[in-house]
Amino acid sequence: MGLAHFLRYNPHEVGSQYLEDLATGYWFSEVLFTGVELDVFTFLECRGMTTHEIAGALDMPPIGWG
Repeated sequence: MGLAHFLRYNPHEVGSQYLEDLATGYWFSEVLFTGVELDVFTFLECRGMTTHEIAGALDMPPIGWG
């Protein structure tokens, strides 16, 4: 599902599915932006660290890291 999907929707035809798709897309993008901001992908690519190791390197509790 791309941007074109969101640009040509008709609210009378799609109902609540559009709103759910929009909210879910926002949620996924926030996860991605947070990973970029914390530089998580460098830890994964260069060092192959586990989620608990990354949390420790970032001085964060490992709760919620998988």
